[in-house]
Amino acid sequence: MRRFAVAQNFFMRAAPEWERWTIQIVEIVETTNGVVVEARYHGTYKPTRKVMDLQVCHVWKVSNGKVTSFHQYVDTAGLHEVMGAMVSRRQRITQSGTTRQPQQ
Repeated sequence: MRRFAVAQNFFMRAAPEWERWTIQIVEIVETTNGVVVEARYHGTYKPTRKVMDLQVCHVWKVSNGKVTSFHQYVDTAGLHEVMGAMVSRRQRITQSGTTRQPQQ
């Protein structure tokens, strides 16, 4: 199924960007049509050298013994921070050298 292929491609493409990337499974909950996996991702993002320890949840739907869908829920703010994608308000102010007063 296409969705499953997307999940496979995501993991295969993302792997080279990380060192010591692991998933620590916390709990697996079986449902009538799939499983929910609560876990944590660990690893170091090579471009920033920042360490990741993020909570994730995978929802796998299954029909007739085949995966029909995969959804991943992850701490995106934490992931962006590790990947250097988020700049705090304080950093923006420091970098620009200006401050803005709050609107009243």
